[in-house]
Parts: sequence; structure tokens; C-alpha cells
Amino acid sequence: MWFSAFVACQFLTEVREQPSEVRYGGWVYDGYLTGVDDEVLADGTVDFFDPSADPDEDWEALEEDGLMWPGEQPYEGSPGYWRAVVPPEADVVVRLAAEDSYDSVWRGRSAEWDSIWLGGALFTWDREYTGAFLASLAEQLGVDLQDLDDGGVVHLWGRTWSEEHADRLGSSGITITDGVGAEARVFAFEQDDEGVLHESLGAPVDHFFALNLAPGDISVELVGTGGATTTVTYPTLGGEMIGAWWLGVPE
Repeated sequence: MWFSAFVACQFLTEVREQPSEVRYGGWVYDGYLTGVDDEVLADGTVDFFDPSADPDEDWEALEEDGLMWPGEQPYEGSPGYWRAVVPPEADVVVRLAAEDSYDSVWRGRSAEWDSIWLGGALFTWDREYTGAFLASLAEQLGVDLQDLDDGGVVHLWGRTWSEEHADRLGSSGITITDGVGAEARVFAFEQDDEGVLHESLGAPVDHFFALNLAPGDISVELVGTGGATTTVTYPTLGGEMIGAWWLGVPE
């Protein structure tokens, strides 16, 4: 009886011991999600990086140093489903690239065990839709929008996690600092029930934008109603689009 109990205890200890790496996967979509004929990313790249990794360095060298984990499509019959083997519970940078989309940067955190991310969490910024939308937005705001394909700037599109989080955030509670340390002009918007964006001068803030940012480490700081802050940093290269989506706002 004592022997059986010892074996059971040892088994539970082994099972609960956190692994040194986890398989983290999910669907990636090719283009901004509209809910109509959304396509998955079957041709492109989905790569994970340690936030300390310099994207200007050789990516193969970063992989050898344990700072980069390339994504793959592990199932031949499921194109668009990507997976990478990454450290558990680690902050990661995700870089997406596809032929008809702007290269983009996302931030996230890997899971404790083998897991999948929520469908729709990652998607590319297709040139056709995103380019037209940003051009229209910049025209309305009176901003001279620089072309990402010239490789000199970065654009950012942010979104809060939920309506509850949007209610905690005012337009003055967003600070975005670009790659040379300059504070960017931020444009904040509320989204109505029909999905239309209206510029917000207070709370709530559902979406926010910063355009023509100098590349490098670009930080986003959000201040909640109680004064607590959340800060996320995106290491970028010129010509990339930041997907600062699903950001939580503290109470």
C-alpha cells in the first residue's frame, strides 16, 4: 500500500512539472478580418521571437541562440494552421509576412502547456484593405501618410481587449513612443454597434492609431481609470505594421 501511494505521488509530481518547451499553435488569417470570406494564411511566414532579439540580426543566428522560433504548418490537410515550439509562459514577438500584405509585428505570451491561441487573434495586414483604410483615415485626420513600402516608417493600429477595457481608457491615457524616443500623436476612436468608428476625445477607446513612426523599439502605454498602467514594446523594422490588438487596460 505504501509503495502504491509513493508511485502515485511521484506520477503526479512528474505530470505537473512544467515542460521546457511547448507547442503553441492556431489559425492565422490572411488579411484584416471582416467576417466575410476570410482566408487563412497558407503561404507566408509566422515566426516567434524573444522580445530582446534584434530583428536586424540574422534570423538563423537568432534561432541558434534560442531567441527565435520559426512557425510551421504541421498538418498537410490544414493549411493556415501554424505552430511553433516555444518556451512556456514567455513573452513573445510574432512577425507575420505574406506576399500581398505588409510585414507586421504582434506581441503575446505563450501558454504553460501545449495550447492553441484563439481563432482570429493573428492576421496579416493586407495591402488592399489596410492601405486604403489608412489612406482614408489619414486624409480625414489631415495627416500626410507615408508609404510603408518605402521602408522608412511604421504604422500602428491598436485595439483594446473588450468593451469593459475600452471603458477604462480615455484618449489622453494613451502614450506611444517611437523608435527614436519621440512621443507620437495618437488618434483614438470609439466603435458603435454597427462597427463605425467615431473619434473619441475621452472614454471609451476601442481603437487607436499612430502613423509615420520611426522604426525601432516602439512602446505603447495605456493608463486605466485608477492610474495603473500597461506598457507593451514592439521591436520593429521600417515598413512594418504593428498590430497592437487585444491589449488589456488596468482598472
